[in-house]
Amino acid sequence: MERMAERLMTFNAFGLVKITANEVTVTISSVTMSGKAIHRVVLQEFDEPLEGFEESEFLSATFGANLRPNGNIRLVFNDLIASENLPSVGEMPQVTRAIAKAIKMVQRANA
Repeated sequence: MERMAERLMTFNAFGLVKITANEVTVTISSVTMSGKAIHRVVLQEFDEPLEGFEESEFLSATFGANLRPNGNIRLVFNDLIASENLPSVGEMPQVTRAIAKAIKMVQRANA
């Protein structure tokens, strides 16, 4: 059993992403070592609609983040709603920027 635990990745923040042609929404939750829960939401609207989205189409994914004390962050995504015509949610720069903002909010709340 110990060997299995050694191979498992540990995450200290989880969230959900929803992206449309006009905006991305990130919800993130984290728990500190002292047991304090932190929840934040980031909504970023785009100046120009993203190409490739059909009207009322959206993509969604869950993510796990390993926020390390040295500042390194490892993200893992699981697409919930995907599209054949669009990249995976985790491959979209608009998503990674919004998640970075959400992570900074969690880190500030934990400072």
